Amino acid sequence: MTLALVPAVLAGPAQAAPPNTKWIGVGPTGVVVSDGTTSAPQFSYALTRPPTGDHSPQTWSFTTTADADGNVELPFQYQGFHAFFQTTVQLSAIVTHNNVTTSTILVDDGPVDCCAPPSGGFAYNRKTTLSVQAGDTYGFTFGGSNFDSDNRLLGTLTVQFSGFVDPALVAQNTSWTTAAPLTTAGADGTLTQAGEARWYKFPVVPSSQVQVTLGNLAQNYDLTLYDDIGAAFTTLTTTTDLNTLGAEQSGNAYSPSIYSPSIYSPSIYSPSIYSPSIYSPSIYSPSIYSPSIYSPSIYSPSIYSPSIYSPSI
Repeated sequence: MTLALVPAVLAGPAQAAPPNTKWIGVGPTGVVVSDGTTSAPQFSYALTRPPTGDHSPQTWSFTTTADADGNVELPFQYQGFHAFFQTTVQLSAIVTHNNVTTSTILVDDGPVDCCAPPSGGFAYNRKTTLSVQAGDTYGFTFGGSNFDSDNRLLGTLTVQFSGFVDPALVAQNTSWTTAAPLTTAGADGTLTQAGEARWYKFPVVPSSQVQVTLGNLAQNYDLTLYDDIGAAFTTLTTTTDLNTLGAEQSGNAYSPSIYSPSIYSPSIYSPSIYSPSIYSPSIYSPSIYSPSIYSPSIYSPSIYSPSIYSPSI
């Protein structure tokens, strides 16, 4: 018997369990809406009416700490309003390792005047993958500027955290061919990224009853039980697999009866509909073209007599 443990289908984008460390936001008027421990990490800022009358470049950061080595995938949404005139928007992904920060520019738009984005508002939905080590600080820096009398800088960054992609973990039991043995002692495991499944296998005695219990779940998951997948796969990798598939495929879809000559019967093309009678010469009788209608009298020279054009009138 084989079972697969996968996240259930939920409303909204699929997400892995939140990271163990909180997200921290830094910058003027910035607010951490969610630190990522119970929902997607989110940070907002709202700057209005600086003393100078315009907003010079401003920067915010939103970061967390890696608790394991590996690659971390970060889908994000950055949206906001940086006024209309000379609008700019920037966003970079960063990783700080041993006090050295590596920055990758993901957004660098403007300056733009009304009203092409980011002027008048902006929204970016993108994704990046960062290579981190345990203890590294990673996340985003972002911000922008304007030279507008309406000099607001408003923005929100949301990170739809997907989790770590550790090659060592992925190689363990993420498919039925690498299913891990499951005993009555149970097993512990994690789902490290969206769309991932964990597979386990165990023997079943005929006529026995199987009970599987899940506990300590980070969110809603689906549990699916399968029969002997290996045996089913083997039957389709022998010389009999084509015969098996052929027997399961109905041949009547191409039965000669559906191409029977009767559906092309000559009667539907009967010569009677092309009978010469419908082209009878009578409808083209010469009488309708009688020379009398073209009689020279109607063109008599008298109607063109010089008298009607007499100078006396």
